[in-house]
Amino acid sequence: MKALIIQGSDDKFGGGIESFVSTLIQNEKMKDVKFTILYPGTAGSEKTVEEDGAITHYPIEVPFNLESKLFKQIDLMLFNIFLLFSKKVFSDHYDVIHVNGIAGALIPYRFSKRSLFTIHGNALVSFMEQRSLYSKSQLVFNFLNSLLYYTFELFALKFSRIVVSVSPSVRNKFARISNKSIIVVPNGIEFKGRSKSTKAEIEKKYNIKEGAFICLWVGRNPERKGLSTAINSLINIDNAYLLVVGTPRLTPLVNNKNVIYCGNLTRTDLDGLYTTSDLLIFPSRYEAMSYTIIEALSVGLPVIAFRKEFITDIVGMNYPLLCDSEGEFRMKIKDLMTWSKEDIGRLRELSISISRNFTADAMATKYFELYREISDEKQ
Repeated sequence: MKALIIQGSDDKFGGGIESFVSTLIQNEKMKDVKFTILYPGTAGSEKTVEEDGAITHYPIEVPFNLESKLFKQIDLMLFNIFLLFSKKVFSDHYDVIHVNGIAGALIPYRFSKRSLFTIHGNALVSFMEQRSLYSKSQLVFNFLNSLLYYTFELFALKFSRIVVSVSPSVRNKFARISNKSIIVVPNGIEFKGRSKSTKAEIEKKYNIKEGAFICLWVGRNPERKGLSTAINSLINIDNAYLLVVGTPRLTPLVNNKNVIYCGNLTRTDLDGLYTTSDLLIFPSRYEAMSYTIIEALSVGLPVIAFRKEFITDIVGMNYPLLCDSEGEFRMKIKDLMTWSKEDIGRLRELSISISRNFTADAMATKYFELYREISDEKQ
């Protein structure tokens, strides 16, 4: 079976949507599928890169800087238009065309019977959840940007043969405006076991006091993922440190001695922090289905987060570290630092048991069934 996946960037960058693809295509359940991945590229980028003979990466050139916020929506429109005339899409025979997010959202119009669309979020809901973070000038720009993304989501939803949502909350948002059947297939991860790193090694590496309470924040969007909330929740709490992974240092916060900026880490190093930290602080305003939370829970790392639908989709309503306000983060962290080893142990066991609902095998098995359904109907 030949499957084409269209997404917003190369999967090696490691964001949420990209992690989804990497996990899916490398799973044993997908061994009989030959994948081609299309994503926006830049002039001069390699046209084709083979991986293991089963995965082909193929960048479609767009003329602007893909990291520019000003041109981001223009890039997206151009990428979608370019795909309609791409020889790669039309010259190869694919059994399934998997539109992963809003990149490629126009393709289902041409290939409706072969298209599977994975919805990773709702752009307008995301905007509403984050609107308090924007200045007046940013508010208009981001609203128009979200409206464009939302239009692409509705377009792909309408014309795709099969539509998949990564969480019940995302499905429910679209079910209110469309009678299209939406299948929920949660994100899944490969369980690798605990890292061999020790807390003493992490303390030495980052110059942390022995026996300190180590908190972790992971992300590439400090505003949406609430980095300032994470930092403020630890101010003047003795013996508590925050390791910040995956985002550039924020200048106003450089002098906070208990905040340590780790930059982008390798998968191995990040796994080491998941294993040795005491708490993941995750005050995100909006997610669809967070890989970061699932990865942390899988090694027994407790997570503190807002009581939002996208969080309770994963941990349930009764997880003990859910917060209704920013101030509650600080209170619950201070309280957690006083818990007995036995209570912490039970919380870690609960976290691990929750994560077992989100396996890569379960995700890949369901997608293979959907791929097969499309392929069989086409024949």
